[in-house]
Amino acid sequence: MKQVPNYLLNYYFIILILITGLSYTSSLSAQAPFLKIPSSEVIIEAKKIVADMRVNLRGPYESVQWFCSDGSVLAPKSNACDKHGGGKQHAVFSAQRKRLAQLGWHVGTIYTSFKLSLEENTYVGRKHLRLRELPLEKYLIDIDDGWILHKARSYRGRVQLEDELQAGRELLLQILQDESFINENFLLLRELVRVIPHHTESDDPTRNIRRQSQLLAELDKSFEPLRAEIHGQPSQHTINRIKQWIGTKTSIQLQIQNIANTLIMELESLYNVKDRSHKLIKLSKKLEKSDQLVVQTVQKNAQSGTQEERLFHIINAIVLLRKALQQSLNATVNLQRLDLMGELEAELLTVARSIQLPASRNEILKNVLQLLQATQALGWLSSGELNSLATPINKVLLQTTPVSAQVYRQLIRRLQLVPAWVQGSIKHSFAEALNVYQALDVRSTQFVDDLLRSSSLMPLAQITHHLMLDSAQISGTTSSFFGNTEDHVWGLNPGIARGKLQIITSENDAINPAFNAHDIVVIPNTTSTLFPAAGIITIGEGNPLSHIQILARNLGIPNIVINES
Repeated sequence: MKQVPNYLLNYYFIILILITGLSYTSSLSAQAPFLKIPSSEVIIEAKKIVADMRVNLRGPYESVQWFCSDGSVLAPKSNACDKHGGGKQHAVFSAQRKRLAQLGWHVGTIYTSFKLSLEENTYVGRKHLRLRELPLEKYLIDIDDGWILHKARSYRGRVQLEDELQAGRELLLQILQDESFINENFLLLRELVRVIPHHTESDDPTRNIRRQSQLLAELDKSFEPLRAEIHGQPSQHTINRIKQWIGTKTSIQLQIQNIANTLIMELESLYNVKDRSHKLIKLSKKLEKSDQLVVQTVQKNAQSGTQEERLFHIINAIVLLRKALQQSLNATVNLQRLDLMGELEAELLTVARSIQLPASRNEILKNVLQLLQATQALGWLSSGELNSLATPINKVLLQTTPVSAQVYRQLIRRLQLVPAWVQGSIKHSFAEALNVYQALDVRSTQFVDDLLRSSSLMPLAQITHHLMLDSAQISGTTSSFFGNTEDHVWGLNPGIARGKLQIITSENDAINPAFNAHDIVVIPNTTSTLFPAAGIITIGEGNPLSHIQILARNLGIPNIVINES
């Protein structure tokens, strides 16, 4: 555990007063979804159904049947539909699953039988509710060893891989034929391309690694420090630390051993530059002739001598792809562009982790501009939000005289708002699904966190944190803390709280907290969950996208950070 500063131990009460800085009014509020909270009776019934499915060898399914082209439905046997014009075999839903769908959760999705109306509109002003649910279902399946499919993944015949890939592809092409969907739901669209199976290489390696590490930490609490490292700043050295962690286990469950070994293999693949470059080039060559500039940029990335050059070409390729998407109605090519865009974002994250920031403030701000452009192109920021951030940065870069400390500080404060803006966009895009899934399984609250920390926001937030410390240093900004002037204390989540000071000194304190929701808690180390508290003090972990900060913001808990140095 990290050391708690001594001066904290001398105080019994603390008041957190955090200043919000700049305000931001979301343009999304005019189209805010109508959310109906499931009743306690509905939630209890739904949880019971899910618990039963998880241990049922057939999960949410009743049986497997053949669905023939002429409309016949036949028992499962070889070539059953040969005399009926061909057909497809897949599972049919059980009475329990049908009941769960009536309650609001459409789990166990089989794309071969998926029916979609793009005009579907359950709530006024909000369409595509079934589509908004798919990423939440996939998230729980990924982090909970199959979730409702825990026992049913080996249920023979429930799906045929080839049929699922074809059906997933057809569904995405149907969506991509709707120009308004692309323009109005780009963030949702990108997530659908990630989670709907449509080719054999559709997995996002960075997300797989994050979710496997989360599952490991839930199965074995001693893996928690490594989970925090993987979710924050993993490196090639992380692989050796996982191997050492395995070596400390005198006995280890087969399930944990298999997950750890898979995690090691995925990390080794992630840090193999040659393999990653080959995959990007392969995907880029599927594009049409008008995308040759993208192909050339991806090839330049593979040939780059430095990580800085690689990042430059990756961002350029992402921006070019977004422009091409906006100018084309070719659904097939647009799907290929979106596939490549997802791979490029994963590559951006990997490359950005290994780059040292330049010494010049102007060069750092140029890096910020590039990351902002990629973030907007990937759908995390709107064009208006990008404009409001890029304009003051460009003004600073064009100045021939040194920028004032006040202007510099205002610029950084605006950058600090980006995670909250993007978080708001994600919550808006998936509002209805988040509403019902969080009621069913509290782990769904981490879905937003997962998206943020798997995005281009991660390196952008790390640079913003560096600039914030730099701004405080050059402006001489300090904080008044218990009457003492400190230059290493700052607020991240706005709010006022007063309560008894409690300090976590061990992992067990975090798992079984002995304090209540009216206390203010010092957290000297990361934790995978956050308990109710009036306020939080974290030691050293100041990144706006660190796990604790996102959890605190989600729960509306005021939070200040104390830099260890």
